[in-house]
Amino acid sequence: MNKRACDIIIDSGSSENIISKAMVTKLGLQIGKNHALYKIGWIKRGTEVKVTEVCHIKFSIGKNYADKVTCDVVEMDACHIMLRCP
Repeated sequence: MNKRACDIIIDSGSSENIISKAMVTKLGLQIGKNHALYKIGWIKRGTEVKVTEVCHIKFSIGKNYADKVTCDVVEMDACHIMLRCP
């Protein structure tokens, strides 16, 4: 995978869950069409990114926290996964 600033960001200011296209490809995750099309401008240097795909992922942090989320799939430089705070 490309070098990123970090692997995961949990952001109280974010309104969406996002996963990088590179991570989806590397892990062989299934993607689907995103029916709520929109653009994001700050996750990739120098360009605005159109969100057209989604991916359902299961993840855990440590031994005590596990969750399932739907993430928008995008090309991004910021990190591999960005999660909004619940």
